[in-house]
Amino acid sequence: DIGSDVHHVTYERYGLEQMEDLRTLCRTCHNAITAIEYEYGMGRERIDPCDIAWREIIIEKRDMLVRL
Repeated sequence: DIGSDVHHVTYERYGLEQMEDLRTLCRTCHNAITAIEYEYGMGRERIDPCDIAWREIIIEKRDMLVRL
């Protein structure tokens, strides 16, 4: 998959986003991250997929979605 979706790492400037607020992801990874954010009840601050602390959680969720 190539990057086809834009993910917000913050909604602090929603509507006036800066490039540093956004990440380009494939659809599967974006869906996985969004699902994790809902599970954690995240608000304005979201997951940054570049943050290594989230990497294994994202991969696990992505793999689960692919198996569905």
